[in-house]
Amino acid sequence: MTKLKYNSKFLVAVFAVFLCGLAAYLSLKAQAPGPAQPLDQQDLAQMIKPSIVRIINHASGQVTLPNFEINLAAAALVFPDNQPQQAEKVDVYLSGSGFVVNPDGYILTNAHVATEESIKESYLEELLNNALQAKLGSLDDQTLLQNFKDADNFNNFYQNSLAALKNRVQFNIVSKLTVLNPSDSQEYLTSLLKTGFEASIVSANNNFAADEKDVALIKIQAGNLPALLLGDSNQVSTGDKILVFGFPSTAEVNGRSPLEATLTQGLVSALKFAQSKEFKIFQTDAKISQGSSGGPLLDKDGRVIGIITFQTGDALRQKGDNFAFAIPINLAKEFLTKNNVNNTEGPYAEIFRQAAGYYRTRQCQKAMKSFDAAAELNPNFTSTKIFDNYTTNCENLIAAGTSLDSAGQQFWASIKKVDAFTWFVVGGRLLLILLALLALEHLYRRLKKDEQQIQALEIELQAEEDHKNELLKKMEAAGTPLPLPETELHAQSRLSLNLPHPHLVDFITQARNVELTDQQIREELQRAGWEETEINQAFAHS
Repeated sequence: MTKLKYNSKFLVAVFAVFLCGLAAYLSLKAQAPGPAQPLDQQDLAQMIKPSIVRIINHASGQVTLPNFEINLAAAALVFPDNQPQQAEKVDVYLSGSGFVVNPDGYILTNAHVATEESIKESYLEELLNNALQAKLGSLDDQTLLQNFKDADNFNNFYQNSLAALKNRVQFNIVSKLTVLNPSDSQEYLTSLLKTGFEASIVSANNNFAADEKDVALIKIQAGNLPALLLGDSNQVSTGDKILVFGFPSTAEVNGRSPLEATLTQGLVSALKFAQSKEFKIFQTDAKISQGSSGGPLLDKDGRVIGIITFQTGDALRQKGDNFAFAIPINLAKEFLTKNNVNNTEGPYAEIFRQAAGYYRTRQCQKAMKSFDAAAELNPNFTSTKIFDNYTTNCENLIAAGTSLDSAGQQFWASIKKVDAFTWFVVGGRLLLILLALLALEHLYRRLKKDEQQIQALEIELQAEEDHKNELLKKMEAAGTPLPLPETELHAQSRLSLNLPHPHLVDFITQARNVELTDQQIREELQRAGWEETEINQAFAHS
């Protein structure tokens, strides 16, 4: 039979291995970088920031201007007859924001940031504002209200005047679109333009002033850029938390911060239909000013849900707070589809999430290695300076011996983090496992004892069998072999007279003489083939 091979030492070893494995599992689980986990807001902002670019639209050339006057009584511009036109040189720099949507250099922004139309509108607005300043002496709210009675009258005058100027002013300009190099350390815009990336317009909606679809797709010759994923603007609701990144002019405190993007946050304040009623515009209370146009409106997970387009007009803001507005990102998705551009993050986001995961768990050596890998993708956009805070903190932790780079450090750190409830749960489970092992040990001992008893019984039975065989051999040697059944002519008559077979009686007598038991004799006769009736009669007469 099969023998058990386990013992108590083996079970104790199994239990010890189990405990070590459980501890290692808990440690690894606690210290895993967890790339699938959502980033906190600080990490999310650092991941997004390299994807935001500053765009400069530089227009130069000549413009031919008509003479005009402001008629306050009629609230209109007047163009005197027979007044000669005058020519002026144009040298305009328009600043805006954009964001990378494909690592191969594709960037989304506003059409009014990227096209010549915005240059023209900007020039006309400056022309009209200067004329109003000269006429009224000031453009403050009180002065405007005194001369135009109310905000609606002024807005109508302003829009009609711009339209009239647009019909009469002649432009002969050339524009150049540049995406500034984020890694450039120079301080001034003129110097930064020399090292920037020249951008080409892939597609732009020049009719943005009429249909409000203020979208442009531009491209620079660069690869491995950090890109943002686009969300679904149809899922946006009032009250959603949002983030905004851009380069607002009001955030530039000096000439040394032209490439430092600004993060603001707020809520979706309202969803309002565009004038065409074709789509809804997102209103937000996040702080935004000129220069943020073209920047992304992001949800709490860092996906782009809109493009910042305009804010409450400069004139007559006394009606309320300043709000910013964004067009839904789904309009831009249509632009990408028409131009066969796929929206993808590329390798940067994946590497950054991994690095941030290592950093959160204080696995500093792995974190720094991953941050270096992210920086190497494109040093212009993902330079090491982006990760200075991370690497400095890691260097300090390593120097202090508190980083968790070895398995032992990770294990003890995970043990220290375990709260009382977890210890209670784990301890309870381990207790159940221990009780189960003790029960198995008890069962093993019982089986071992039963096995020994069975072995002793087998030995005893074998001894009895051997003894019987020896007795049978003695009978055979004495001339009393085991009789075999034979055909008798008068067997039936003998049985009816209750007479035993003489050979059987003799065999039984001799077998008893050599100390075979009746049971052993009976078994031998049965094996020889004698019928039970013959055997019983023989025993009855012996």
